[in-house]
Amino acid sequence: MLVCSFLILPFFSSEGAGKIEKRSYFFKEAEKDISYCLYVPNSYSEKKKIPLIVLLHGLGSNPQQVIRYKGIVEQAESRGYIVVAPFGYNERGWYGSRGKTKKGTLESLFLGENPNDPKNVGELSEMDVMNVLRITKKEFNIDSNRIYLMGHSMGGGGTIASAFAGGGRGPGSSPQYINVTEEWSAPATFVQIHEGQLYFNSTTNTFKETITDIP
Repeated sequence: MLVCSFLILPFFSSEGAGKIEKRSYFFKEAEKDISYCLYVPNSYSEKKKIPLIVLLHGLGSNPQQVIRYKGIVEQAESRGYIVVAPFGYNERGWYGSRGKTKKGTLESLFLGENPNDPKNVGELSEMDVMNVLRITKKEFNIDSNRIYLMGHSMGGGGTIASAFAGGGRGPGSSPQYINVTEEWSAPATFVQIHEGQLYFNSTTNTFKETITDIP
């Protein structure tokens, strides 16, 4: 069993509030720096617990793109929660939802295995998400009962896989997962998991309605 580890934690300054930050940390098992993006609302105070959304990008995308999807930052600012977008090791790791190796990815099935990917790319992808979550929880006063996992496309698969991997509790203690799309008015699925049982609340709500309904 591999143990997630990282070395240097960033220090948050109030000057970083209200804008998207591109960050990185050293991922020991991957032996390289991995980037992620963070948004902290202007209302943040270390004296008050704040909700957190972990946002997973789609296939071929990255943290810098997904955090800029329409409505993400605007809702975070107006509703007062932090958004962090991990890379998932790279743009095609699938967050472990297709297995710990690269043999189960769509790319390997249709295009052949990517020679640049390590054999355990799926495992590293999942570990990266957990690393970034731990870094964020350590740096900020996060409400452990209001941690949410969201994903677009491939990231949507990652949200459901992470939910079941965590015994229905996912990376935080709040069992709520959202599969989002880039389009503000497109249909979005709000998935809830309780005691290992998957529930689809609705597939007709728009992304705007879904993200606004987050408690």
